Amino acid sequence: NKPQTDALTPNERVIARVQKRLKKAYLRHVSWRGVAQEYGVNVSYIFRLCEYGTVPRNPDIRYKLGLPRVMPSERKPRKKREYPKIGQPGWEKAYLKK
Repeated sequence: NKPQTDALTPNERVIARVQKRLKKAYLRHVSWRGVAQEYGVNVSYIFRLCEYGTVPRNPDIRYKLGLPRVMPSERKPRKKREYPKIGQPGWEKAYLKK
């Protein structure tokens, strides 16, 4: 019952990748506490991420878990720079730089 990767949002893809890595570590350590000790974070962060998909707010903890400091959904879209057309007011500033 794996979700299809096409239907996942960028956030869900990142979370699924980290969950898979943490669950493999769980098989090695046989406890969430062992995994938490390996990653250097509190057990609750690892358990919540694996079981519920809850991402910690603290960017340092995210980094330790292998998540990006800023999730894709939290990124602000860049503004597209608009150039004035030649002949409109201010076109000299945009096109004729000294």
